[in-house]
Amino acid sequence: MRDFQMLGFDPDVDDPEDEWCDAMLLPEVKLDIRNEILMLPYTDIQTYPQQLAKALIALLERLGCEQLVLLGHVKTNLFGDSKHTDPELLRVRSTLQALIGHASFQECIKLDLASVAPLLDIFFWLGRLDPELPEYVFWMDEGQRFCFFICRYGNIHWLSWHKQKHLEKKYFQELGFRLGADYDQFV
Repeated sequence: MRDFQMLGFDPDVDDPEDEWCDAMLLPEVKLDIRNEILMLPYTDIQTYPQQLAKALIALLERLGCEQLVLLGHVKTNLFGDSKHTDPELLRVRSTLQALIGHASFQECIKLDLASVAPLLDIFFWLGRLDPELPEYVFWMDEGQRFCFFICRYGNIHWLSWHKQKHLEKKYFQELGFRLGADYDQFV
């Protein structure tokens, strides 16, 4: 988290004590990090989040992941900016509010695999349509072996740092993911 907050930090303008950069003062930790970009080839944007959730849940189950923690790389509202009123944004914000019981939320969300599909739908559309949403909303394995974020194109950016052997590429490919592709397949 610290390193991602450092990416957007400008020492001439920003103060490391500001609430949005709450991980900046944490000690630096050196990790052997592997990054894979995963695209699920699929062309129907309306049903893409559901298809992506199925593949992602299958991957998480294979890895023995039962719980995730969802959090933004900076401490800011996970609902994005309410001035953006696209109908899809209004729908997913309403769903998010029903799930967490608030219309604004800056903390992390702990979830089990049953919550992955609805939250993936929410954050796919928020990330795609609301530029005020934190650029990186991480889904972190509760066992702290890996995390990922879903970019505005709907691709999964997978980061693993577990001390055990990193996942083989075929592990992702067996679930239908194309590796390395990072473009918007819906335009």
